Amino acid sequence: MMTTTGNKHAVAVFVMAGIMSACLTSTHAQADDDKGVSPKNRRTNNDEVVDAGKIVVTASKRNLHNVKTFGLSAIETEGLSRTVDGLLDHATGVDLTRRSFSGSESRRLSIRGFDESRTLILLNDRSLHGAGVYGGYYVDWASLSLEDLETVELIRGMAPVKYGNTLGGILNIKTKEGYDKHRTQVQASGGSLRTWNVQASHSGPLGPINYSLSAGHFETDSYLRNSFANRNTVSADLRIALPSDIELRTTARYTENEAGMIVYNMPDAWDYEASAPESLGAQLGGLYVAFRESQTGALDWGDGSYWKDRRLNMEIGLSRESESFDLSLRTYVIDQDREEYFYAVDDPANLVLRRNSEPEKNNWGWQADFRSEIGNDGIHTLEYGLNGHYLGYGGIVVEEANADFFRRMPTDSPSKDDPITRLHGVYAQDLWRINENLHIQAGLRVDSFRAAGP
Repeated sequence: MMTTTGNKHAVAVFVMAGIMSACLTSTHAQADDDKGVSPKNRRTNNDEVVDAGKIVVTASKRNLHNVKTFGLSAIETEGLSRTVDGLLDHATGVDLTRRSFSGSESRRLSIRGFDESRTLILLNDRSLHGAGVYGGYYVDWASLSLEDLETVELIRGMAPVKYGNTLGGILNIKTKEGYDKHRTQVQASGGSLRTWNVQASHSGPLGPINYSLSAGHFETDSYLRNSFANRNTVSADLRIALPSDIELRTTARYTENEAGMIVYNMPDAWDYEASAPESLGAQLGGLYVAFRESQTGALDWGDGSYWKDRRLNMEIGLSRESESFDLSLRTYVIDQDREEYFYAVDDPANLVLRRNSEPEKNNWGWQADFRSEIGNDGIHTLEYGLNGHYLGYGGIVVEEANADFFRRMPTDSPSKDDPITRLHGVYAQDLWRINENLHIQAGLRVDSFRAAGP
């Protein structure tokens, strides 16, 4: 990797080459002759002789990119968690750090020791990373419920250059597509802590359209004090067959989350509850609020404090697949707004702070990917493309604030009218199949990163 940097602009070049090989073993089934065969195993004249031909036993090929795929059945039966990060709880090389069933905190998932800022999180092969209200680089895990998911692909470590700089790995989330036949599913589950989940989906064909519709609701009181969570999700996927084997696909996913701010509940707390588990307080995302007597005093947030956000992902694209040439063109947009309500620790009816923010604003992107088969029997598979991703966030508006509760008064912040970060990339890679057992893959990628100044 070669990188040149300035104050606001950086260009990175990534080069990758790999060799994939597999062992091949074979055995031949041949007719025994009687020589050297024990009487117990010797063939008699009455035995029927069947020529089985040549039998070849081939060892499975080692996956060059260490891909692990979680299918729909695994997603449906995976424990209590109903978000993608919870599905990976027992995956090798993946570490989770969660303080609640719902929350927008970053550094929640790491692959091989690298958090979301050094791994690539994809939804249907395009980036899910957002700016967040800080202007950071995070993933809103709370919005990734399992209602409309088909598979989750995990790549640990090295990956093709088409994905860029992925030190930790890649998580590619695939949503359900419409089936050729109508299919309806309804599921419900429940558990302790007043936890329950219900989801429904329907998919099928309608003339030239294949569609998939999903909806779900999840709620729990959770374990720690005031760490309740409620989530509603609605999604739609439409695929329309056009002339010349072209397909138009549009997807939309809307998620509404509401979660309690975990209340500090240690023996030195002003209103310690011995019947509840001991816990440290957490505001679960958003710009941190400095209360005057944080955690141990009466001038802090208490039970009933919560945040609520709404997030919309939309995408539209064209694709075409054939034996020798594929193309995919798409554009997408991400929008999110958030509300926060803090109530006094000594009076759950006393609202001491209410503010609104736009963690995602002017967040959109595009990408074009192509694949060509070259040579006899596709001896070379050439993939190439380019993409752009633009990250932005809106302002913060303080609607109400009680000055007695804060060391520093929460203030408004201006909205960013333009994206704060612009990322562009171009790549080309070739998979060369020298023979059945030896493949070589090489590629080159150039990325440009530009960030707005203060």
